[in-house]
Amino acid sequence: MSIEKPTDVGALRVEPQRIVPNSGLPVSLRPYRTSPVEEQEIKSQVEKLLQAGLIKESNSPYSSPVTLAFKRDEGKKTRLCIDFRKLNALCKSDSEPLPLMDSLLDKLSKAKIFPLWIWLLGIGMCPFTTKILKN
Repeated sequence: MSIEKPTDVGALRVEPQRIVPNSGLPVSLRPYRTSPVEEQEIKSQVEKLLQAGLIKESNSPYSSPVTLAFKRDEGKKTRLCIDFRKLNALCKSDSEPLPLMDSLLDKLSKAKIFPLWIWLLGIGMCPFTTKILKN
């Protein structure tokens, strides 16, 4: 597999993730206030993700605001971030806890090849089901 630009990575080939909110009401938040420059940058990054097929348009009643974060060591480059805190607060906890980080690092210390492509965008594009599960 050859990756020439960050948008070449595509999505992870894993089972789509389910979002299971505790409340029957959707989380719908208005966008954060942005400057014209920030608004243009957000539109540009969203358009690139749409063209790459990493995101798609939706008519979902759920919405979370986006913001820009400056990338370390890359001057004025920004990363598009979605603020899912309100949605996360309403979702059921995963019944399977995450493994201990120390255990994972011990296993990785013996590895010779790492899938660095997943970090090219600073995110792992994990698919989500289009259906929200109710209680």
